[in-house]
Amino acid sequence: MLAGHRHRNDRGPRRGSPAKRVMVVGNGRSRPAAVIATARFTDGGRPAEAPSDAVIQQLTASGLALEDACLAVSHSGMNFATLESVAAARKAGATVVGVCGHAHSTMMEQSDVGQVP
Repeated sequence: MLAGHRHRNDRGPRRGSPAKRVMVVGNGRSRPAAVIATARFTDGGRPAEAPSDAVIQQLTASGLALEDACLAVSHSGMNFATLESVAAARKAGATVVGVCGHAHSTMMEQSDVGQVP
């Protein structure tokens, strides 16, 4: 198991079962990491999307479904726009995967799966 990794619950795609749709969200200084993650997903054959506008991120997240995933990237875990998208994805039923620089952050608390690098 990776350091900082945790799985909160069984909603969303099962482990080993890929998400049908992947949305990547990151804002501020975390935006470049979100764009790179999206490119790597796409390069690996898994199309992903990373809307650049915060309002479009929230709208896209609210359209996710149970079989979808939202990958949220944030150094602080406190970026308001990212947290709004995380909340929208959770409300829609998608699995939220958080990658954050701080284990004890709001984003990590709201993520189903968390990773602290």
